[in-house]
Amino acid sequence: MSRRGFYLAVGFLWATLLGAGAGLAAAAIAAGAAWIYLFGDSTWPDWTSWAIPGVGAVVGLTTFAASMIVTRIVANRYDVAGSEVANKKDGSVLAWVLLLLGLAVAGGVAWQGYGRQEDIQKAREQTAAADRYFPVLLSQTHRIAGIAVDWPGGGRDGSAAVTLDGLREGAYRLDWQVRDALYEKPLLKGGETLQLTAGTRVLEIDLPAQGVVDGYRLLLSRQDANIMVDEPFVLEVQLAPIPSEHETAQMPANEVHNLAIGWSPLLHRSSVEFTVRFFLYGDRLSWE
Repeated sequence: MSRRGFYLAVGFLWATLLGAGAGLAAAAIAAGAAWIYLFGDSTWPDWTSWAIPGVGAVVGLTTFAASMIVTRIVANRYDVAGSEVANKKDGSVLAWVLLLLGLAVAGGVAWQGYGRQEDIQKAREQTAAADRYFPVLLSQTHRIAGIAVDWPGGGRDGSAAVTLDGLREGAYRLDWQVRDALYEKPLLKGGETLQLTAGTRVLEIDLPAQGVVDGYRLLLSRQDANIMVDEPFVLEVQLAPIPSEHETAQMPANEVHNLAIGWSPLLHRSSVEFTVRFFLYGDRLSWE
């Protein structure tokens, strides 16, 4: 191969690398600018699907063409027969260095691309496996099958029987609260961590009458008010699984996050109303 052809080959290699790099960078910048300044999370117009790659293609081809023009000028200078420049070997040494460096860069890019494709394929397989696993986990997770409140009234303590049913064995968190319909704030609340096995389990929740009254007093703006309370109160119960590390590793990442913030379908909530009646005469409490 002539010296000029060798220089052109080296220049072509670098022009391809520079063009591809500049094109990808330009497309990324265009997409970032469109997201930040134009569309954000809204629906993007259809033309962006070709405009953004088009920007990258124009910049990439321009960079490639400019690089080839510079390459040809340099190759022509070293191809002038008998010139002082042509007799020097400095150009050949630099060309070989650029060739080896270009091949190394090209090999690194190809290896990185191959690794990225492997990561993408692995991520897709993990996502597919998680999508298959989550419905199974959801179907086996314990749910609140029923709530039965025993509120005798007359100042006597009440209780609630919460029935749980499911197939998943593991840890759960059960939280409950009593609220009234007017303030919609908890008067009484509690919770506990459970270890459930497959099948049905019934839990007893104590509802102390004095605790309900004390919680109601805290909501009043005046502690010496004379009030008759005769209204439905609501017992709300929530059951949440506590996934093991093995379960978390198999769940979709977004569902792990949803469970942490309280928006997961794995959470189950249920409520029931019961009527409460008492009188407050300042500091004095009467149930009749």
